[in-house]
Amino acid sequence: MSKVIVLILLTLILHSALSGQENGVYDRQIRIISADKNKPVSFAYMIISSPDRNLIFISDENGKCKIQFDNYAVSDSVLVTCIGYKNTKVLLLSIKDVIFLDPTDYKINEIVVKPAKTRLKKLGNLANTTFRSTNFSFGSQKVIYIPNDGITGRILSIRYYMHDFFEKEFKYRPFRVRLYGKKENSDSIGSDLLKKELIVMLPRRQGNWLDVDISQFNISFPSDGIFVGLEIMPAEYYLGNGYIKTKTILKDHFNYINSVSIGCTYDKNSRPKIQTWDYYAPSVGWTQKYNRGFIPLIQIIVETKEKY
Repeated sequence: MSKVIVLILLTLILHSALSGQENGVYDRQIRIISADKNKPVSFAYMIISSPDRNLIFISDENGKCKIQFDNYAVSDSVLVTCIGYKNTKVLLLSIKDVIFLDPTDYKINEIVVKPAKTRLKKLGNLANTTFRSTNFSFGSQKVIYIPNDGITGRILSIRYYMHDFFEKEFKYRPFRVRLYGKKENSDSIGSDLLKKELIVMLPRRQGNWLDVDISQFNISFPSDGIFVGLEIMPAEYYLGNGYIKTKTILKDHFNYINSVSIGCTYDKNSRPKIQTWDYYAPSVGWTQKYNRGFIPLIQIIVETKEKY
């Protein structure tokens, strides 16, 4: 075989490796360290971006961040961000075991303090605790409809109350964030407001509450309300990535789905007009749950434009 042919084959192999999906599982624990003090950086966000999805991870108190997901590509990039440090963006496959963040100083000119023209408003199921939890079926979605009573503003974050009464050591499992508008001339679910798949794998920060920052997407709170919830991936996703070892768990001689679980409250404790919708399969589609007696504990934080 001539040197020219060998060179062409090597070029084709290299191009294929650099342009295609790896179709494997990326599994690595990375430490986030401050470059000046050589100390762990706690609660630093790692946002992995590809053409069709974002994945969000966060470092723990010791600066450690466990990253695990499938179908990664050599073109995937990682943005590491934390208050007090400069943003760092690198290619996923260039990361070693440690990422160093450079500190930054926030220098501002003299400012005049005036009354704020905006404020944060919490909407959705406004209960603080849950009376029970529900384990979602694999491959399903559950959303709640949050009406808009004349509020204008941007959605900053979504809050989920993660809870499981069936496991002694509940471990958080990833899910896909879901946001939908209302279908025109209908009360049912309409278009997807998140233009990129957003899968979150974040530890709980405040008790059982999990806060997902979506401010980067600049989504305005629709005047006719919004559907907010989550999608549970197929069981193969959790089994293949090592999040679970079996599809069911045993509790008091009963089998329960070993999936993502979220807290619920009685519907009377929730905000009026809130509805619960489920999606199980394309053949079934969306169904509204009437008189179920409980509503998932999901909230949104809206930055309103109303004055004090």
